[in-house]
Amino acid sequence: MDARSLGIEVAAATGAGRRTVNADAFLMDEAAGIFAVADGMGDEERSALVARTALDAVRERFGPPWSGLPPAERTKDEAVERFLRGVVAANDRTYALRKPEPPRFGTTFAGVAVCGDGLCLAHVGDSRVYVVRGATGKRARLTGDHTLLEELLRRDVPRSAAATVRNANALTRAIGVKPAVEVEPFGVRWAAGDRVVLCTDGVSDWWTPRVWRACSPA
Repeated sequence: MDARSLGIEVAAATGAGRRTVNADAFLMDEAAGIFAVADGMGDEERSALVARTALDAVRERFGPPWSGLPPAERTKDEAVERFLRGVVAANDRTYALRKPEPPRFGTTFAGVAVCGDGLCLAHVGDSRVYVVRGATGKRARLTGDHTLLEELLRRDVPRSAAATVRNANALTRAIGVKPAVEVEPFGVRWAAGDRVVLCTDGVSDWWTPRVWRACSPA
């Protein structure tokens, strides 16, 4: 039984935009109920490889027996554990690509897994997850960017001041940059008619409303 048995429809698209190389990658595994995006960065020749390698490592952690269970029997705790192991594996695998020379590259990551009556989310970097509530049409951002700007905002630095800091949009976390990476998966509820959007930074600037509200994890 897969995501389609719940009446879930999925679609994905990606493009190079102004870049000469498309470093974005996406994962749609309806059988396992896992969907994710990654945005490779740095070494242009290998950035796309890094993004794809990270997604493949996460996908492997959502194989059997998880993928064979009905969505209702997949628990949030199990999804959290699989995301933790998947992101660690992704970091190990992509960090190893730096050898023997240490080129400067890495990737962001944002993923959701369907479990029980909700979703489990995990993200690293500035790729984002949004939800549009079917009952109200309200849009909410579910993830907070791992950037210097957002870190300053979380410390209650006024946005007007934080935005002027040099390299304010620099990432504070990414997969494959350091030997270890931090990730904190969490669960949220969803209901019939809700739409979930995963996007990399090329879309998130357009998608973000002037004022957005955080959605409380379940």
